[in-house]
Amino acid sequence: MQCNLKSFRQILFVFVVLSSFGSIAQATEDDKKGSAPQWGPSGYSNIRYYYMPQLEVYYDIQTSQFIYFSNDKWINSSELPAKHKGLDLFRVYKMVMADYYGPTPYHNHEKLKAKYAKLNHWPEQETIGRKPPRMVKPKESLASK
Repeated sequence: MQCNLKSFRQILFVFVVLSSFGSIAQATEDDKKGSAPQWGPSGYSNIRYYYMPQLEVYYDIQTSQFIYFSNDKWINSSELPAKHKGLDLFRVYKMVMADYYGPTPYHNHEKLKAKYAKLNHWPEQETIGRKPPRMVKPKESLASK
């Protein structure tokens, strides 16, 4: 009987430890949501949206979603529209929407679009994080030839 109790305790311990890893991973993922992305402009807190006038795309920090107009409706997506895929967001100008926290940042879209259409030069911005180095494809080893 004592052997079974010891085995039960060991199994219970392993179960508790393994289930806590799932909780930690979920907490880490949840922590990322709602945090400003590394490519976001530095020096701002308590904001919800960026507007990227060159792309006519909004970014919701709270939900980590891009918001853009496509096929006659506003789309929320974790990815940029296909025409902007692979774009270096560290180099795109972001207008911080410091005065709007509602669910539809595009409520004044035509006004914003007109305001920024006049600019032909976008100022550089300091970002929260550093741009990661480009991944360099390793050269093929001689052994594989």
